[in-house]
Amino acid sequence: MTSITEPQKSTAEELDTESVDTKQTTITGNTFTRNKVESLGNRVRITDTDEESGLELYCYVKCGPDDSSLLRQCRGVVFHEQKIVMRAFPYTIEYNHHDDEEIERNISPIFENCSFYDAHEGALIRMFNFEGKWYTSTHRKLNAFKSKWASKESFGDVFVRSLENEFKTNEKFQKSLPEEGESILARFQSTLDTEKQYMFLVLNTEDNRIVCQAPQEPHLYHVGTFVEGKLVLTEDINIDYPRKHGFLNMREAHDYINNIDIRDLQGLIIFAPDNKQYKILHKDYQHLFKARGNEPSIKFRYLQVRMNQEYVDMLLHLYPHMKETFDNYENMLYSIAKMIHASYVTRHIRNKWSQLPTEEYRVDKACHSWHEEDHKNNKVKLEKVVEVLNQQSANDLNKMIRRFNEENKKKNEIQNTIQTRNRSNSFNLKSPLIKNQPVPSPVIVPTATLEQMENVVI
Repeated sequence: MTSITEPQKSTAEELDTESVDTKQTTITGNTFTRNKVESLGNRVRITDTDEESGLELYCYVKCGPDDSSLLRQCRGVVFHEQKIVMRAFPYTIEYNHHDDEEIERNISPIFENCSFYDAHEGALIRMFNFEGKWYTSTHRKLNAFKSKWASKESFGDVFVRSLENEFKTNEKFQKSLPEEGESILARFQSTLDTEKQYMFLVLNTEDNRIVCQAPQEPHLYHVGTFVEGKLVLTEDINIDYPRKHGFLNMREAHDYINNIDIRDLQGLIIFAPDNKQYKILHKDYQHLFKARGNEPSIKFRYLQVRMNQEYVDMLLHLYPHMKETFDNYENMLYSIAKMIHASYVTRHIRNKWSQLPTEEYRVDKACHSWHEEDHKNNKVKLEKVVEVLNQQSANDLNKMIRRFNEENKKKNEIQNTIQTRNRSNSFNLKSPLIKNQPVPSPVIVPTATLEQMENVVI
């Protein structure tokens, strides 16, 4: 895969960001100001600041394809007081390759002015210089080394490892770096123009991959450079761009997406005039992506969708190694249901005191409310408790499972302690050093008590 270095006459290669069309009016580069951004109110917020430099990063709280272009442009905009320091890629409008009407209406009319590239699964990294200091950022953090998703490793760390791998495998990149420098990141930054802002895509790793398979080694692409407010896709910094396509029409683009392997690619990303971007995803990729969701924890995502068998099947397809974990979750939830039912019997049938944590008590209360509707026919059996438990939020289920694990851990620690003490009281009576019969320690709980402890409902 080669870098795009040759000059292009197509307007798509130098995309003017000086005007942004909204539904109501046209906002030029001069009027895309901090005041305009702040006029959006609580739809945007400051997601990060750097007190030393005075930089502030704005990002929309939530955005969709039907929102104004002004809001869509507010994706990681960096200000210093009233001055725009970094204005990066906007919200990307997504279609699947069977959304023919939307594609025909929004992309076909501007087809000749668009650039088409392979769409990889990864995270955007923005690099810019302010007052002599380079910033490696994401769209919500000025410091990418403090930003992570579904991984213990930050996006900044993955970016550096990708540069290190690029140094090993890309001779042109290797030769472009000075021999001396504190780190490969600093050496790379020393080759860049401080007046330009650079965009990179760091591919997902095994920890944070969603649908596509992670590369064996960390990898990145150069996906654009902002030069005097214009997105340029021909800037050569010795790092490859994603593969570019020269489709003759949208039918060719559709056929290409239809034949991609979603284990490798999402589909196509389209750079359009006025700093607009579109993605056309393979329909199967989009379907699997929706099942995975924007939830860092796969285990928590399972709790969110466990009653949707189609989504569960897709999660198992994406992460087959998680099957045992999902099964364990179901076993724990069933044990929790039995514990709640036992407490219900103690409290409401035997009229004895029984205490439950807040989340478990909600299940008890819902079951009893159902029973109160019809005392004769609505008998609260274990099946009813399971039914109500399955209606609880993922947050509540997660708290119950965590508590269940903690209590089991404590119980196991108590049992291990008792077994250790029992062994310490097992003397060899034939030893000449022992004159008297050993006396059992008074702190040891008898075995019968242990068996009773197993049945105690807390």
